[in-house]
Amino acid sequence: MRTPILALPLLALAACTDRPLQTTADGTTGSSATDTSAAPTTTDPTATTDPTSTTGTTGITGADDTTSVDTTSTATTTPDGPPSTCGPPCDASWEHFDNLNVADGVDYACLTRVHGDLSVAGPLGPETLASLANIRQVDGFVQIDTQPLTDLAPFACLEQIGGIVLIDMPQLTDLSALGNLHSAGSFGLNGTGVAALPKLADDFTGLYNLWLNDNPALTDLSAASTWGTADDQVKITLTANPGLTALTGLAGLVDGPAVKVITIKDMPALTSLTGLEPLDLAALDLRNLPALPKLDALGQLKTSYRISLSDLPKVSDLSGLANLETAAELMLGDCADMSAPGLAGLTSLAGLDSLTDLGALGLANNVNLESLDGAPKLTSIVQGFTAVNNPALTQKAYDALLSQLAAPPLEDCLGDWNSCDCFQIMPW
Repeated sequence: MRTPILALPLLALAACTDRPLQTTADGTTGSSATDTSAAPTTTDPTATTDPTSTTGTTGITGADDTTSVDTTSTATTTPDGPPSTCGPPCDASWEHFDNLNVADGVDYACLTRVHGDLSVAGPLGPETLASLANIRQVDGFVQIDTQPLTDLAPFACLEQIGGIVLIDMPQLTDLSALGNLHSAGSFGLNGTGVAALPKLADDFTGLYNLWLNDNPALTDLSAASTWGTADDQVKITLTANPGLTALTGLAGLVDGPAVKVITIKDMPALTSLTGLEPLDLAALDLRNLPALPKLDALGQLKTSYRISLSDLPKVSDLSGLANLETAAELMLGDCADMSAPGLAGLTSLAGLDSLTDLGALGLANNVNLESLDGAPKLTSIVQGFTAVNNPALTQKAYDALLSQLAAPPLEDCLGDWNSCDCFQIMPW
């Protein structure tokens, strides 16, 4: 028996290590700001301490010197630095050496760099927000949450950051202030009024994580076409953006050798996967896309760690996957949710013309699936073959696919939810 290139579904997890964003209201996790102290005010810009010290006296490392300062502050900053070159005029800039949670009423004027995460959350007045306008670099993540901003003017000097996530700001519509951004590994929008992704600096170094959730006005992803990728894996998650009809612009993120981990779900207006054409190596999850009629933009996909398709009622065949040769896991329907619709338009596996090897095949809740013809070259399903609650599928049709395999899978089952345990799929 030929050994498949991607023999087991577990390989999907090994190859697709998650690089998530900040912790958010919907459970997305990642680096978080933990220092709740305010930075020094402009009347005492050099008051500092080592977060590990319990005495309030510590060594402070500036550009080339070390100084001891007695203070009760828990922030670590540099001594007076050079004048700022971006933002309001400032003769003596300073840096913060820790995570920073911005506190209302504190003046952060002259702060140019945060050596950690920057959290801009909670009720903050316009003066406090405006005082952040000299920040150019944040080594960790920038999280801006529930602020009364229509644009990001206070952050127009940002050039280098670990990532940015904007949360629960439905009045935020203008991201053009991010035009100076040269690096940001992650970019996330959750609950904003943004209609289009922003143009970033011409030499932007690329993303490893794009996360867009619940942005009702979002219709234009075209700016992402120039962003590129910054790692050997890029994760793209689009959820509940009801205005998106196509994915134009994503080609710039899915082209190239990086492994792509893509989730697109709960998008009622999406009628095309245009933008995904360069995909050739990916893990792909498409679900609850009621207006999507076909998968034709996936024609270059040859190898996949996992493909999961569910609740795509208008998709009537799998011809968009005609060049797919191997996959660790192919799921048509949702094995994790007994009530989730499968692909109601499928009557067979027609379209899988090149498929030869699978680690596992799962078929769930496909109400009109009556034949498993359509994958004539498929000769290997190694781990499991489960067809659960496909009422039109007969034992004869199921056995016909089993008979074309060079060897039986380790597990197989045809039946309803009471008789078959649909194989467990690991999280993204």
